[in-house]
Amino acid sequence: MPSFDECKYFQIKEFKAEKEKADREQQALVAQYRDCQKLLAYYQNKLSEQQKELSEGISKLLSDPPLMNASR
Repeated sequence: MPSFDECKYFQIKEFKAEKEKADREQQALVAQYRDCQKLLAYYQNKLSEQQKELSEGISKLLSDPPLMNASR
């Protein structure tokens, strides 16, 4: 049967291994979160550009006089 000190040693060793694993998982999640934030910012920027282009196109269509039928 292991001694009290040996049990504590293995418990501490196991705890440190679990903590290291949790730290690696946390770092991976933080990196994934940052990547998602960058991607979201990219798509928000693209959407803003498209909305601006659409608004400009609509404004132009509304400000231009309608085309008359040339055959009349």
